[in-house]
Amino acid sequence: AFDEDVGLRFQAYGGNVIHLDDANDTKAFAKAIETFKATSDRPTFIVVHSVIGWGSPKAGSEKAHGEPLGEDNVRATKKAYGWPEDKSFYVPEGVAEHFHGAIADRGVDLREKWEATVEKYRAAHPELAAELDTMLKDKLPEGWDADIPVFPADEKGLASRDSGGKVLNALAARVPWLIGGSADLAPSTKTDIKGKPSFEADNYGGQNFHFGVREHGMGGVVNGMTLSHLRSYGSTFLVFADYMRAPIRLSAIMELASVWVFTHDSIGVGEDGPTHQPIEHLATLRAIPGLDTIRPGDANEVAYAWRAALEDASGQAVTGYRAPSFSIDTRNLWAFEELAEAGYAYSSSVAPVVHDHYGWRDAPRYAFRPLKDAGLIQFPVTEAHGRPQPLATRGRFLRPLP
Repeated sequence: AFDEDVGLRFQAYGGNVIHLDDANDTKAFAKAIETFKATSDRPTFIVVHSVIGWGSPKAGSEKAHGEPLGEDNVRATKKAYGWPEDKSFYVPEGVAEHFHGAIADRGVDLREKWEATVEKYRAAHPELAAELDTMLKDKLPEGWDADIPVFPADEKGLASRDSGGKVLNALAARVPWLIGGSADLAPSTKTDIKGKPSFEADNYGGQNFHFGVREHGMGGVVNGMTLSHLRSYGSTFLVFADYMRAPIRLSAIMELASVWVFTHDSIGVGEDGPTHQPIEHLATLRAIPGLDTIRPGDANEVAYAWRAALEDASGQAVTGYRAPSFSIDTRNLWAFEELAEAGYAYSSSVAPVVHDHYGWRDAPRYAFRPLKDAGLIQFPVTEAHGRPQPLATRGRFLRPLP
């Protein structure tokens, strides 16, 4: 049913495509591997043609994959392979020794050479070596958060994607291995790192990635970089989270520190048409097990959202940025650092004014308890079309009291 020429597709990408006509031709396979090793200017894609269930009575049939062979067919397959038909879990003499020599013995020499290379690098570049050690431990450098901006009260307001860009750039200046980009939307999501080059074929030192209009691919690349101990992020409009749900979910299941930045989460973007208007997307992200979802309500909440995301190297954060909303004078209201615990407590009897996209409204005054103290969490809300709208929420276990 699937007749696409995948090799031609990767060849069109500019890849080095090698076809192996017989999966059992080990010499041809070894030759293909050597060709891959010798190709340093582009990726190599090896297309291996095989027969499903080769050697069995069910060869060439999907039944070889979807159902057990059965005892008689197993014996017939062993006979076709020249294998003892009456033996199970059989390891012929010399196999274990061969694997030990090919992996363990060879690995010892490679490991010793690698460790010697690391020590030479450490002696020649002590500062960079210290950064590498910190990165490989999934730690952040000393003073990584020293320059995170604090935004003064501002009635006019600042779009949280703009404040997010300022916070990101302050962090990137302190954390060299904080890298990422957007799905062709950096000018809109404000996730470009100013003054830093782009990652390109002739510059592997770039911090800005241009993933193109391929959200799913971006998610996979971000997860891969995070698995390599980099602190990586990817961004797009919230409505396009649908295209990358699989890598987002995988980052949650794998407990990766990938950061997903989604902007334009206001219904106001409906002016671009229904294809750009997020409705159910925030709820679907919050439904993903293990995914921390942070929806900052103003510039300072954006700053603490980024702080919370980077401090937790075993989990990940999703930040949803709203359209312009005014900045609150936080000194007399609450401690934003408690956002990391999913909620924070008022320290004043003055109820803040909360902006939603239907106008300005007074928010009821609530008390809070951090998530770590268990119990039910309460949030400042404003009624919009009869539904409470949280000012800021984090996590999946949130439920306002009646």
